[in-house]
Amino acid sequence: MPLRRSPPLQTHISAPASDCESHVSDTNDTVRMDKASQRQKRKRTNTSDSQLMNFMTEMKGLFSEFKAQQDDKLDKICSVIEEIKTQNSEIRSSMEFLSNKYDSMLDQLNTLRQETANNKVYIESLENKIEKYERSSRSTCVEIRNIPVIKSETKPTLLKTLTEIGNIINVSIQPLEVKDVFRINNKNHETKTIIVEFTNVFTRDRILNGYKNFNKSNGRLNTEHLKFSGTTKPIFISENLTAKMKRLFYLTRVFASSNEYKYCWTANGKIVIREKEGSTLHWIKDESDLQKLGRQK
Repeated sequence: MPLRRSPPLQTHISAPASDCESHVSDTNDTVRMDKASQRQKRKRTNTSDSQLMNFMTEMKGLFSEFKAQQDDKLDKICSVIEEIKTQNSEIRSSMEFLSNKYDSMLDQLNTLRQETANNKVYIESLENKIEKYERSSRSTCVEIRNIPVIKSETKPTLLKTLTEIGNIINVSIQPLEVKDVFRINNKNHETKTIIVEFTNVFTRDRILNGYKNFNKSNGRLNTEHLKFSGTTKPIFISENLTAKMKRLFYLTRVFASSNEYKYCWTANGKIVIREKEGSTLHWIKDESDLQKLGRQK
């Protein structure tokens, strides 16, 4: 029997892939990788969008809260501004009221000042008239100081003392020439001042001149001349000046002593000052005259 030849054993050996097949395989792998990458990117994109949305929502909430806070503060500021405006308006009204009151008071003050000035002039005029009247009423009077008060003293006893003084200074005094004689109170009750009112100015002048001449020739008249017991005291006889002139006479004597004026006396109710013998006489009517003399020195 003839032997059959067995078909040759075919061994399947994969041939190397062609370039086309290799390219297709690479393309497929790339597609698969792109799809995977897209899936991964889609997932990450969704997460980022969600976070962004949350962030935006949170920011909107913060802005809304901030806006609400700012609106509240703005409302408060507007309220304060309105209150300040109201207060300013009230202050302005008050200032206008006070300004009007001030102007009114200023007008009243000016009116009062003018009235005061007019009243001052009027009062000075009245004072001058009173002063003139008092000087006239005292024109016949003298005052005698340092005569001791005796017990049970009366006007007749005072008249007797006055007559004795006239005899001492060589001036005859008749009772009919004396209108009144009395004492006035002063600081020393033991030697109250005696006021003598004569019936005429001539008798007063005779007494004053006799007193001055006696002092020049015999030394100052004193209580010993009248035989009063006790300590010897000088007796002063002078014009009966008004209160205003007495004060001015005192100031004039002080001025004369401080500025080396040798003479200072009164004449008919007026005050005279002289620096030395033969110099100019200065009549002192008020304190301004002394101030003028002081500036001249």
